[in-house]
Amino acid sequence: MHTKRLARAGLSALAIATLSGVFAAPSAYADNSTVTFEALGSGTAMTIDTDPAVDRVYNAPLPWSRTVQAGPDVTLFQVVVVGSGTNTPGCRISINGHVVAEQPVGGSAHCIYSR
Repeated sequence: MHTKRLARAGLSALAIATLSGVFAAPSAYADNSTVTFEALGSGTAMTIDTDPAVDRVYNAPLPWSRTVQAGPDVTLFQVVVVGSGTNTPGCRISINGHVVAEQPVGGSAHCIYSR
């Protein structure tokens, strides 16, 4: 009798594990995402590059931001900010309002995120 109960318990656990795989939660990025790139700080950025690339920005006053739409096939995002003179800007990347990468002012000013 004890063996039958253990066998039933094992089968129940297997069924639950199998069903949880069938009803797995959908990907957080199944649809287009709103991606915001930011260059933080004060002064001017000599160049700002974003990936996916839109256009290189020159002599941009800080703070600066750009928002784009990205499909679920886009998996890598980055922003690189080159300050002018002693200006060392920071950067931030947000997806659907959630910060996914950030470097403070005075940091590397290279933010990268892979999903």
